[in-house]
Amino acid sequence: MEVDDEELKQQFLKIQQAKTVEETRDAVEEAASNLALLGSLTVVRSLSDRDDILDSSLQYYLEGRLEAPLRQLQEGLDTLGVLQALQRDSALWNFFIGGPPAPLTAKTLTDLFKVRYSERGTSWRLQEERAVGQWRDWLIDLQGGDAVVTVEDTEVKVTFESVLMFATGTDRIPALGFDPEPTLEFLHVPVNGSPQMYPVANTCGLVLRLPLHASYESFNESMTLGIVQSPHFGLA
Repeated sequence: MEVDDEELKQQFLKIQQAKTVEETRDAVEEAASNLALLGSLTVVRSLSDRDDILDSSLQYYLEGRLEAPLRQLQEGLDTLGVLQALQRDSALWNFFIGGPPAPLTAKTLTDLFKVRYSERGTSWRLQEERAVGQWRDWLIDLQGGDAVVTVEDTEVKVTFESVLMFATGTDRIPALGFDPEPTLEFLHVPVNGSPQMYPVANTCGLVLRLPLHASYESFNESMTLGIVQSPHFGLA
């Protein structure tokens, strides 16, 4: 913020441009009344005192100018409940200040998707719990860079961003979150008499349907190939 008081601005410039201790003392004496109000009037013994006077004066001046508007902004945000939301959610805070989105991790995606299980005690529920365990292990492998497939003699790695793009149509979590909440479902029903081997997504409903495999190795291959061969990945 610029100093808009012309007299004070000229006094600050004169202090700043002083080349000797004597010139600094003269400039400080000329601005003594204003410096006293800013709590920055002090004895000048060296040129470093000149810089200290300027720093403390400008800080006090700017803080004083900003105090009232900031208090009004804080009161407004607090009344609307926005301030509390900003304090709770770092992603929302980054949205307001223009900061970068938080990096995606295995835990981020694990927490993001709500699992829709079948009833407890059913055979489907046992298959689903196994698939969720495989899904979480697969995300950990993604984080470690171990989810790699070879496509046309080229190794391709799946990233968290590509998984999110496959499931939701976007490669980042919106600052205000998804609506509706992303969910995990399961591919129990065969197609043309054959089990569904690869993941299926409904990006409009934000639903990711996991295939059911007896082994983690098979699940890992099907998930990785399913993501790599999707249109969003660019290799389909």
